[in-house]
Amino acid sequence: MRILILRGGALGDLLLTLPVLDAIRSNFPRSFIEVWGIRPQVDLLQSVDRVNRLDALGLAPLFVRGTMPPVLRRRLSEFDVAVSFLSDPDGVVAQNLAFAGVQRVIRGSPTMRPGMHAVYQLASLLEPLGLELRDPVPRLKIGRDQIQKPLLGFHPGSGSRAKNWPLGRWTDFIEKIESKFEGLLLIGGEADDEVIQAFRLRWRGPAIESVVRQNLWDLARALTRCTIFVGHDTGVAHLAAAVQTPTVVLFGPTDPNVWRPLGSHVKTVCGDEGRMDAISVTAVLEAVQGLRV
Repeated sequence: MRILILRGGALGDLLLTLPVLDAIRSNFPRSFIEVWGIRPQVDLLQSVDRVNRLDALGLAPLFVRGTMPPVLRRRLSEFDVAVSFLSDPDGVVAQNLAFAGVQRVIRGSPTMRPGMHAVYQLASLLEPLGLELRDPVPRLKIGRDQIQKPLLGFHPGSGSRAKNWPLGRWTDFIEKIESKFEGLLLIGGEADDEVIQAFRLRWRGPAIESVVRQNLWDLARALTRCTIFVGHDTGVAHLAAAVQTPTVVLFGPTDPNVWRPLGSHVKTVCGDEGRMDAISVTAVLEAVQGLRV
């Protein structure tokens, strides 16, 4: 059987889909599984046979009504099953998949309902395949050094200022905890230049190693070096949790019941009324201490 999976979204969205992909692979070990997703995050997938860019120009006709080019139709007709996590309110993608000859199209929604964790909502697409979710914790297989110096990784940025803990709290927190570690690792992505620069200007403590604008596998390897990672509700926090690094995630306007990384190695700290400035330094210190016990 040949299975096509369509998955858009950012890094965190993809990582939350890992348990579903692992369930499909474990139940169909001999099937060919291909995922069309967004690069670079789709290149992290380990339980599939091939990945391709969902936003490739040649796939554009899949998203509109009209005549499908023969080359795309032939490409899609190779698949027996298509599982779509895409936003498709009018059913255009599903109709085009069926028109191209995909025998079975399973269609979900990327819109998450409140109160239920995203992993379990995504796993609802397993039911039409007669499958169940065995392990809800997203995991990436990556080697870890057995002997490591105590290293605190922290990511003071995100894609939204509303999700950021005030920078003064970050510096206060690092000042209070840095003596517990032999090293500090400052992590930043493409959207974090302003925050990273502001933190560096404020910091008056010991030298800090930084990992900024790294490719995702290099970032994942850096996160495996961390004894503990602290960050906001971002894809980086989900990546840290997925490589099994003990992780503390700070939540404000987003719902941790839906979006928190799963696992006993993860703790969340939430601001009252969705406010990041309501999170105290003491609360984060206690969460870190709880993971170190």
